[in-house]
Amino acid sequence: MLAVAETWDNGKAVRETMAADIPLAIDHFRYFAGAIRAQEGSLGEIDDNTVAYHFHEPLGVVGQIIPWNFPILMAVWKL
Repeated sequence: MLAVAETWDNGKAVRETMAADIPLAIDHFRYFAGAIRAQEGSLGEIDDNTVAYHFHEPLGVVGQIIPWNFPILMAVWKL
């Protein structure tokens, strides 16, 4: 269903979308779903007066420019 919609939108062959775009997008979602488990903030004491910390904050509103040839895959990369 998604491959057919991509074909109508992009003009790419359904075979190419099913063989490349969709499987690669699924692989990226699976990879980053596993990688998020390893993301955590950290706190390290450098010396008596200095502490370094690492944390994640939302970026806010962002934009993306997606090329015409692999729009689903590029959108997944930007997510």
